[in-house]
Amino acid sequence: MVEKYGMSPSEAVYVGTQSHTSAQAFGKIMSLTKPRHAVCYHFQNDFNTAPVVERAIRETYDGPLDLALDFMVWNVTKDEIRTRMGVPNEESFPAPVQRTKQPPDSMTAYKWTDFSLSGVEPESAAVTNALIEKFNKKNGTDIKPGITGLPFQKK
Repeated sequence: MVEKYGMSPSEAVYVGTQSHTSAQAFGKIMSLTKPRHAVCYHFQNDFNTAPVVERAIRETYDGPLDLALDFMVWNVTKDEIRTRMGVPNEESFPAPVQRTKQPPDSMTAYKWTDFSLSGVEPESAAVTNALIEKFNKKNGTDIKPGITGLPFQKK
């Protein structure tokens, strides 16, 4: 913590032993509780801190151990615990919502002020409105533009 975070020695000792559980103390807790498989997490697990943390844990614990990483997965059965790395799709769309969607009602849900409307650039709004019109033709819908339609409405 002194080297990596620029802490003073007293700050590093406090944060590393009082605000967090030290690696040696974690190992001792694991030795006392005897888990089927220990998982150490919530530390900066990178290429040069992981070996130091593991050596410190091994001072007081010699059982099965993982130093957790993002996307690490544990398959737990009554007979074994298997550690593997999940392979995320970094380009996936978000999961579908878990509640009923509410229809958009941007024209009545919010009263647009002159200040809000002053930020709508008419030429880009026209491009957006043309996109919505094209979408409507393709899908047989009649979706009305929200704020991008307002500059074109007669007052």
